[in-house]
Amino acid sequence: MLSEEIIHELRQPLGVIDSLAYYLELTAADENICTHLERIRAMVSEANGILERAAGTPRDIPMGSAFLSGS
Repeated sequence: MLSEEIIHELRQPLGVIDSLAYYLELTAADENICTHLERIRAMVSEANGILERAAGTPRDIPMGSAFLSGS
């Protein structure tokens, strides 16, 4: 089992990547770019799921969207 500190340190950059990809999706005019950004966000979500399973505790907070929407 990974330590909580390592899991936290890995989640930090994943959260930044997801938030930035979400923002770029909102502002991108090119559909191909949006498709790639969606794939990036899906891979971040998959990586976060791996960390959740390693920690043994699922997180219910969706990454990215709440931060950027201002909620």
